[in-house]
Amino acid sequence: EVYNELRFEQVSVVVVDFDMPSIDGLQFCREIKNPHIKKVLLTGKADEKTAIKAFNEGLIDRFILKQDKDAIENLNQSILELQREYFSQSERMLADALSIGKHSFLRDSIFAERFWDICERLNIVEYYLCSEPDGILMLDAEGTSSLLLLPSEDDILSQYEIAYEQGAPQELLDLLKSNQVVPYFWQTGGHYVPECHDWRRFLYPATEFKGNQWYCYTIVNHPPLHKTDVVFPYRQFLNDLDQLKWTGTAMS
Repeated sequence: EVYNELRFEQVSVVVVDFDMPSIDGLQFCREIKNPHIKKVLLTGKADEKTAIKAFNEGLIDRFILKQDKDAIENLNQSILELQREYFSQSERMLADALSIGKHSFLRDSIFAERFWDICERLNIVEYYLCSEPDGILMLDAEGTSSLLLLPSEDDILSQYEIAYEQGAPQELLDLLKSNQVVPYFWQTGGHYVPECHDWRRFLYPATEFKGNQWYCYTIVNHPPLHKTDVVFPYRQFLNDLDQLKWTGTAMS
């Protein structure tokens, strides 16, 4: 999906003005066929009661008074929250199925808060569940990628046992037992092999975290197995929209 250039065209939130030339905002919302799309209504003080009634009836998800001094800030925050709600609804069934296996973190609300903190710190705008190794591929608006690796305790034990059987140096074995590093042997099929003389460059500093269970994770910048240099980035999508807008304005 990350290589799909049309992936940003899915609509999750619409923002409409109550007072429009040929149709009012509420009628516009009624004509949206997809019941999962979130709706934000911009309205003036005179139409506040109408907006409250529409909100209580479930026709809109938020309304914002245009004359409010914090209107833009409230709008941006509402869009962010409703986008998360939209995708959470879409993900719920999939998460329930996947969390039975290795992906139990998908149902861990405590870890979810940590994940949102990571996304905010790295300015992440899209993310994808991936496997081999298990983790989440994250991209910022420019298409710069990071890989959040989340090995289970069994995964780490397996890494240690294979390295031991392959005659790994004692220093590597000690590190694998220490929970101070997360191994990512991307060049050798996922595990240590005797030919891996520069094994240190495949170890990444670990962060331990206690959610509903114990986690030991790391973030790999520019993960080599994920060729994201050819990905159509979100920033380019926005630039193309702006170009289309201005072209349409000039033609009209």
